[in-house]
Amino acid sequence: MKRSNLKAWIHTSIYFLALIISGYFAYLSWGTWWSILAFFVYGTIYANSNSRWHEYGHKTFFKSKFLNDLFYEVSSFLHYLESVSWRWSHHHHHSRTIHQGIDYEIQVSRPSKPFSLFFLECFKFGLLWAEFKKIFLHSLGVMTPLALDCVPEKNRKAMIWNSRFLMFTKIFLITWSIYIHSFLPLMFIFTPNIYGSFFL
Repeated sequence: MKRSNLKAWIHTSIYFLALIISGYFAYLSWGTWWSILAFFVYGTIYANSNSRWHEYGHKTFFKSKFLNDLFYEVSSFLHYLESVSWRWSHHHHHSRTIHQGIDYEIQVSRPSKPFSLFFLECFKFGLLWAEFKKIFLHSLGVMTPLALDCVPEKNRKAMIWNSRFLMFTKIFLITWSIYIHSFLPLMFIFTPNIYGSFFL
């Protein structure tokens, strides 16, 4: 319940060390049946960057604001969440939780949709598709209702450039995969949020 830079560094180091080691074994296993297990382990660890994103964003990890913000950005990137819009929408989420039409982070709609909840969201399809559309529009400078409602005007330029960076990264990874005739680059960044999200 008390923030500590030392404990946060230990916790953060263990997470990223586990991610790197599991990623290395997943890379070595590529092209064999072992890759199914190896990427399941890597993807499960990777997808839990969501939990870290949340706590870094609330500044409950490090005592240092800079370190919380730094790892918030890293975790946002890993989980394919545009960091500026999410920081502000999450602030609003805690101000008006589950208020229909004004809380942009309601995970279970009313009436609930079991197929969406137990399948689409189990593999993050709904979230990632919604985030992709939002990032795409913001990268073009188009303001979504979320941006207009939640993000202060002075922060919107940073949101736009951050969205462009995420779009560039996704295009680069797809182009690289096509160039080397392998899906491998995409197995390491962004797609683990789909195949690794089951336990999360």
